[in-house]
Formats: sequence, structure tokens, C-alpha cells
Amino acid sequence: LNISRIQNLKIGISIMGRKSLPTALKIVKGTQRKCRLNPDEPAVGSDNLAPPDYISKEAIKHWPIIVKMLKDAGVASDLDAMALCALCEAVTTWVQATTDVRKYGLITEGKYGPCANPAIKISNDASDRMMRILIEFGMTPSARSKVSGRKKEAANEFNEF
Repeated sequence: LNISRIQNLKIGISIMGRKSLPTALKIVKGTQRKCRLNPDEPAVGSDNLAPPDYISKEAIKHWPIIVKMLKDAGVASDLDAMALCALCEAVTTWVQATTDVRKYGLITEGKYGPCANPAIKISNDASDRMMRILIEFGMTPSARSKVSGRKKEAANEFNEF
């Protein structure tokens, strides 16, 4: 066992730390501080958050629902299209597998007798993938508990200044 390799691994792990949050999510959470904001963070828009061409017909049904929730929270952006696509596909896979389990049951007849329905593993994997992406967008109860809504400013002609 190479000790220097293990020490380098420990150093690499300790340097990584937590993932940085995008500024929009910091603002929604109320944790933005000037010293923590990236002044060079790219500004992205969310006016035309259209689904990509490669999303499946089944997954596209979830797109408008998820995008609306993220736009309402103020965290949707055009750069999130691939992550949103992955979320929609994970939701679709999870729904299909769960429906299969409900229809055929937990135990099915296999080649050598009764066995666990393979859709259970598919459902669990899709659920895990879906939950990881939901957390990235702040869309789970624990992630949401760390978020406070933006306070609306009173209409004032000086707001833009």
C-alpha cells in the first residue's frame, strides 16, 4: 500500500468540500453575501426554457409542470435544460416501473419459479436519480426547508435605481 497515494487521496477529499450554489438559489435561500457571490457568474435567462429535441414523448409531459415550479421559485434557467431533461426522464422511468409493479405485483413468475419483479430495481434506481436531481433544484422538503421565499418589494418609481 502506497502511503503517499493515500495522503494525496485524503488531501483531494478535504479540498472538495460542499458544492457551490448558484446565486439565484442563494438569493432564494437568503444566504447571499457579497463576499460569497461570484461577480463573474454568467447571467442566464429563463424566458425561453423549451424542452430539448432529444427528450422522450413520455418525459415531455412532465416538462411544463417542473419548469413552472422552478420559474415560480426563481431558479430556472436556459442552462438547466439538460438537468431538467434528466429529471423528466427519471420521473417517467419511475412512473412506468412503479405502474408495472402495481400491475404485476412484487413477485412475478420467472424462468425458475417466483422471483422479485425486475421493475422494483428499475423503480428504485429511477427514484434515487430523481431525488438527487430534485435536491439540486431545491425541490425536496429538506432542501426547501433551507429556502426562504423572496420578499416582494413595494411598487416604487425608485426601485430600478
